[in-house]
Amino acid sequence: MLNKIVKEILKKIFCLLPLKKIIIFESNPDFADNTYWFYKYLVEEQQIHKDYQLVWYITENVKEELCGAPITCVKSNGNGFREKCITLYYLCRAQVFIECNCFIPKLRNEQIRIYLGHGMPLKMADEYMSGIGTCDLLTIT
Repeated sequence: MLNKIVKEILKKIFCLLPLKKIIIFESNPDFADNTYWFYKYLVEEQQIHKDYQLVWYITENVKEELCGAPITCVKSNGNGFREKCITLYYLCRAQVFIECNCFIPKLRNEQIRIYLGHGMPLKMADEYMSGIGTCDLLTIT
């Protein structure tokens, strides 16, 4: 109960701070799938790392660099209080989320979510879309 209250207080504080030039990437497994290839394109072809801090929302594998660009890793399932605070900080401050497996909720209306899906059966589109939540761009490949 106390953890939930502290988390809500921290979320309110972090969300008062302005957004930063941060892009959070997510895939399962870590550093894979459509997100990895889009990340690789953004780094190698667009040099996005010169303007944005690149953060990977991970489950276990920690890296300091990917495709020649520095990255910050934050745990999606962090156990410790410090890890949870750091993850919440990035979730509140990031401008953009690019994901393909885990639906990361937008904590602020001005954040942008891009979902790089792997395709879906059209007969289950309503169920699939309800799990995505507030998404600004949806690609189905």
